[in-house]
Amino acid sequence: MRKAMVLALIISVPAASFAQSEIPTIVTIHQMAPAIEEIFTEPFETLVVITSDGKAITVTNQLARQVRSSVEEIKCFLKRINQGFDSVELIIHNHPTPSRWSLQDKRFYHRLKREGFKGDFALYFPWSKSMRYMGDDEVNRGKNGGGNTLNRKNED
Repeated sequence: MRKAMVLALIISVPAASFAQSEIPTIVTIHQMAPAIEEIFTEPFETLVVITSDGKAITVTNQLARQVRSSVEEIKCFLKRINQGFDSVELIIHNHPTPSRWSLQDKRFYHRLKREGFKGDFALYFPWSKSMRYMGDDEVNRGKNGGGNTLNRKNED
């Protein structure tokens, strides 16, 4: 009886450590945005915010299928580098697997737009070094993520 009780405690501890409230958010501020392919090197999702003056903020929770952040958090991160929400030129995140826009991606994009986001919102695929842009006229724009030469695809 005593061994079963100890085993149950050992199993429950790791499961409890994955509670959503305990997932750490790792934020890195770059004075100059690194090349896109240098940012997305890990097998988990990362969100990158690039401003008009070339600064970048990377956000990750080291989760394979999502990166957890909010519009309010992005605004807070921007304040750390003395930038406003209107200075954001590109918000991009990666999908480590070959999946298209998720429902969460679409909801986040629409929240950004409601808050006045005017920049590009993109999805990056590390294996093909290509990006997909959310929105109607992204294919005709000349932006490509801070000077990187990437294949443009617009597949919502």
